Amino acid sequence: MFSHRTFLVSVLAFYFLCPSAMAKMGGGVNFLVSSPQEEFANVSDLGFGVSGKFFATPPEISLFALRIDFAWVSYGSETKKDIHIPGTDLYVDVNTKHESWQLTIGPQLTAPGGPSEFYFSPMLGIYNYSTTEEIEGTEISEKKWSTTKFGWNVGGGMTMKIKTLQEKASPPMVIGIDIGVKYHTVKNIIPSEVTDRDRDANDLTFHVGLVLTTK
Repeated sequence: MFSHRTFLVSVLAFYFLCPSAMAKMGGGVNFLVSSPQEEFANVSDLGFGVSGKFFATPPEISLFALRIDFAWVSYGSETKKDIHIPGTDLYVDVNTKHESWQLTIGPQLTAPGGPSEFYFSPMLGIYNYSTTEEIEGTEISEKKWSTTKFGWNVGGGMTMKIKTLQEKASPPMVIGIDIGVKYHTVKNIIPSEVTDRDRDANDLTFHVGLVLTTK
């Protein structure tokens, strides 16, 4: 059966082996804001994080690229004061953090437009959601809950070229501003305390950052 480990090995193989056969490559780092949707909005706050992407275009296919994305999102935290530790006279403050790690892969279709390019990218990958508790002022922490499942997202955006670097290099490098949006869906991953059915994690993420590509 196709497992999370098989998927991860396939992604790493793509990352290390494909670039040598590609005509154009690029990568970027973005800051992101995540807005939980539908059922997910009932249990999660607005999220903030960072994401990165790597893409490579096969020779003679300028409008198509293979792309890998990774992201980390923090969905906020809360602190409970003066929690009693059973069997002791100690009272501590406990901080609870909610996070997600994401690794996805898929095609990217690009429509050239001079200094600006528009892209569309449907992607499939691994999503991990977790809750961690830690005692404030110490290094003591415990992962209370963690789940990893396959999910998918559909995204699009625009890159605006702002500067050509190393013009005499072959190929020259171009830096640009990257603005994008994604809609993510992961089925039955968030536990529900009300019903027997786990909630879907649907969220809308907005990305802005820099991208570096070969010309």
